[in-house]
Amino acid sequence: MRKTGKAGREATIGAALVLCSLLLGFVVLEAAARVVAQRASLWRFPNYITAYRTALGSGVPTQYDARLGWVPRANFKGTDHQEAVMYTVDAQSLRQHNYDRPPVPADGAILAVGDSYTEGGEVEDNASWPAHLERLANRRVINGGVGGYGIDQAVLRAEDLVARLKPTTLLVGFIADDISRAELTRRSGAAKPYFVIEGGALVLRNVPVPPPEPARLDLTRRVLGHSFLVDVLMRRLDMLDYWYAGVTLEHRAHRDGERVACLLMARLAALPTRTILVAQYTPGAWRNEADRREQRRLVAHVAACARAAKLDVLDTFDAVERAVAKDGVAPYYINWHMNDAGNRLTAELILTWLKAHP
Repeated sequence: MRKTGKAGREATIGAALVLCSLLLGFVVLEAAARVVAQRASLWRFPNYITAYRTALGSGVPTQYDARLGWVPRANFKGTDHQEAVMYTVDAQSLRQHNYDRPPVPADGAILAVGDSYTEGGEVEDNASWPAHLERLANRRVINGGVGGYGIDQAVLRAEDLVARLKPTTLLVGFIADDISRAELTRRSGAAKPYFVIEGGALVLRNVPVPPPEPARLDLTRRVLGHSFLVDVLMRRLDMLDYWYAGVTLEHRAHRDGERVACLLMARLAALPTRTILVAQYTPGAWRNEADRREQRRLVAHVAACARAAKLDVLDTFDAVERAVAKDGVAPYYINWHMNDAGNRLTAELILTWLKAHP
C-alpha cells in the first residue's frame, strides 16, 4: 500500500511538472508571437474572436449603420489595434487625412468611396490614395471608403454622401472581390444590405440591416480566444470556420454578383456628379495566374457595364503591372492591401487621368 501511495504521488507530481512545462512553453510562445507581430500587445488581452474578427467587433473602429451595415466609428482618433495604424474619423464617419497640413481649397471637392483599398487598409491616415491625391492635386478629397464593403454597399454609400456633400467628382474604387461580396447578407460576421434582381431590376433587401448579435462562445473560446498565438494558428491552419463557432461570418443570398454589379452602374450614372470607376487589384493578381485571370475577367465585365452606362473607367492594371514587373510586389503591397507607395502610385494614376480628361 505504501509503495502504491508513493507511486501515485510521484505520478501526480510528474503529471503536474509536465503540465507546468507545457503551460510555461505556451506562455513563452504567446509572448514571442506578440512581440513579433506589429498589431499585438504584451499588455492587452482582448478576445480576438469577438474583438477583431467581425466587422463590428468591440476592438474594430466601426459602428452599426441601419442602411449600410457598418461605417467607420464617428469621432474616432487612435490606433486601430487590428492593423496597428493611426486611424482618424470625423463626425460623418469619414476617414481623415492631411490634418497636419494647411487646408486645401474646398471648391471642386472629390469624393472617394469603395472598400478598404479606398479607405486605406493597413496604412496610416496620410498614406491612403485619397490622402495622396489631395496632396498631389491640391484639391479637397473626401475619403468615404469603408473596409469590407461590397460594391453594393459602396454604391449605397455614394448615393448618401453625394446627396449630402455634393462633390464635383465621384471616384468609386473597387476590386474584383467586391463583386462576390454583393451576393452576401453577412460579411465578416456582420449583417449587410444586398440586392436581388426581380424582373430585370434591382430590389434592395435586408434594410434596415439587423443589428449585431453577441457572439455565443463556449468556455474554450471564451478562454483561448484571448490568445494571439491560438488566433494566428487557427488562421494559418485555415480553421477559422471551426474557431468562430457561434459567429456566422458569411451568408450568401445568391450567385448573381456580376449581374447585380452591372445593374448598379446605372444607379451610379444617375447621380448628379461626374463619376469615375477605379479598378484596383490585390497582390494575388501578380502572384497567381488563375487569380490574375479571374480578377481581370470580373473587372472587365463591370467596366463594360460602366461604359455602357456612360461612366468613365480607370483600370490601374497596366501601370501597376509595369511597376511590379520592375520592382516586385513587396514595394507596393503590405499583406493584402497596397502600402504607402502603392497608394501613391494609384493617386498619381488618378491625377494623370483627371488631367487628361478634364
